[in-house]
Amino acid sequence: MNNASPAILTVVDDDESVLGALTFLFEMEGFDVRAYRDGEDLLAEPHLPVSGCMIIDYKLPGVNGLDMLGRLRRRGVCLPAVLITTPTPTVLALAAAANVPVVAKPNLDRVLLETVRGLLTS
Repeated sequence: MNNASPAILTVVDDDESVLGALTFLFEMEGFDVRAYRDGEDLLAEPHLPVSGCMIIDYKLPGVNGLDMLGRLRRRGVCLPAVLITTPTPTVLALAAAANVPVVAKPNLDRVLLETVRGLLTS
């Protein structure tokens, strides 16, 4: 991570407690966190992120996390992304097909932090 400007981390989760905890965790680690409660809010954003990484909950109201990621990709947002969810074989297969790592809820602290750091340095 560049010391001059912190990496931007876009977090999308409809669970307010998870969103708050992730925002706190990553801000304490020096990230610039942009938090959204659902995918539609992010998709409506006029200035979508051009750098950093995204953490996206799979189960969002209106659109699931992978569908939202696909819509972002079609708009030219090609940032690395991590899907957070309670994994099922179907979700794991869909995420693998989209080349998106999955981190299981509720264990979102160290593993998620390491996954994000790995994506930012690759």
